[in-house]
Amino acid sequence: MAENKNSFIIYTDWKQDFEFLTNEEAGKLIKHLLQFASDENPSIENEDRLLQFAAQKMKAVMKKDLKKYEAVIQKRSEAGKKGGINSGKSRTSKQHEANEANASTSKQNERVNDNVNGNDILLEKESKYDDDMREENFSEIEKAKNFLKQKKQIQMDRLAMKYKLSPEHIRLKIDEFIEKKFDWEENTWKDENEMAKNFEFWLDKNRTVIINPYKTWNEKDFKADCEKDKKEFGAKTLTEFFRYWNQPTEAGAMRFQEKSAWDTLQQLKIWRSNGK
Repeated sequence: MAENKNSFIIYTDWKQDFEFLTNEEAGKLIKHLLQFASDENPSIENEDRLLQFAAQKMKAVMKKDLKKYEAVIQKRSEAGKKGGINSGKSRTSKQHEANEANASTSKQNERVNDNVNGNDILLEKESKYDDDMREENFSEIEKAKNFLKQKKQIQMDRLAMKYKLSPEHIRLKIDEFIEKKFDWEENTWKDENEMAKNFEFWLDKNRTVIINPYKTWNEKDFKADCEKDKKEFGAKTLTEFFRYWNQPTEAGAMRFQEKSAWDTLQQLKIWRSNGK
């Protein structure tokens, strides 16, 4: 981390990543992030791939936050230098007429106030800077997704036929590709057409990745997915788990379908770990 920086931000967006982990895995991940923030160069060896993926994703965000922090520090330093130069010039300037002197005094007072309250002002600017960056990043992500889904629809239809993906699955693959590239700061294509080519190359290597269509499951599908690991968890645990998560919601879906992401096996591990 940067010099004299002894903290980092944990985002609520990471909650769903932690929910996929057991309590033991979540503890390992927190320790790993703290070691990373302390410049200890940690590594995850022979661990679950889900844990490795979560750590890599979160560290990419921490790196981007560090760059923002360093940019703000640089701006503060430059602002301080400019304030000193202006203050020196004002001390050596000649006396003007009364109205000009009053105006000059007013401006000097403003500069003094700015220096006194500099930290608060810069913190506000830093917060606005972060908000603007997040908004800009979100806008760029959506723009990239829409380009592939709308402007390159013929190419996407061809890829869907080639890899036997449904229209919904190809859209989910586009979302996965764009979000990963932006998270890992690999969105370095020179234009949108090159981005489309990169997606095609990426899809060729990642086409066998299972896309979980859990939001389209009916009760029978969900029960079958729960019972795949019957030997590991036992009938009683699976029955209680199933009864809890298949409860209907106001939207007409089952409770587990209200989650933004779902992995039955990981959720069963969490259920067992928490002693449900």
